[in-house]
Amino acid sequence: MACELTTGVSVGCKDSAGGIKEVYFANKSNVSGISVTADGTVSGITNSGSWYKYEPRNATSAMMDNPQVNRQNGTAFYQQGVNLVLTKMEQAKRNEIILLAKANMHIIVKDQNDKYWLLGQDNGMEMENSEVGTGTELGDRNGYTLNFEGKEPEPAPEIQYAAFSADVSVTQI
Repeated sequence: MACELTTGVSVGCKDSAGGIKEVYFANKSNVSGISVTADGTVSGITNSGSWYKYEPRNATSAMMDNPQVNRQNGTAFYQQGVNLVLTKMEQAKRNEIILLAKANMHIIVKDQNDKYWLLGQDNGMEMENSEVGTGTELGDRNGYTLNFEGKEPEPAPEIQYAAFSADVSVTQI
């Protein structure tokens, strides 16, 4: 990849929204191929398993894709992360979280702008320090705050829903 800049970025319209709507998980070991277009968009994924959809409540969860640059070493990578909040502690969720904690995964995030982003494309994503709790007051959250992290050589690419939709599991808790 060349190191020369190729374009500028304008201010644009105020038509963007923060937050995420959906998160999809797939076992990295089940993905045998990822097809990418010339502009870097993911156009297809060969997956022998399923993508499992998780739906957080509005304004609770986030995705990060932060550049990490070390000038002295001449290195750059992207620290990717998902903070997923799930409400209500339940046995079935507990059992799935045990599996999430042990897995190396690809994660797809649907943001509030209806764009999908693939995290962990090369190295996968893993659960990091997370929290489970009942809260203290009646109005506090009873549930899970799950944190996933990964390090990638490039930022998360956009992915078209059609690239993975055939493998989305309809089973949900």
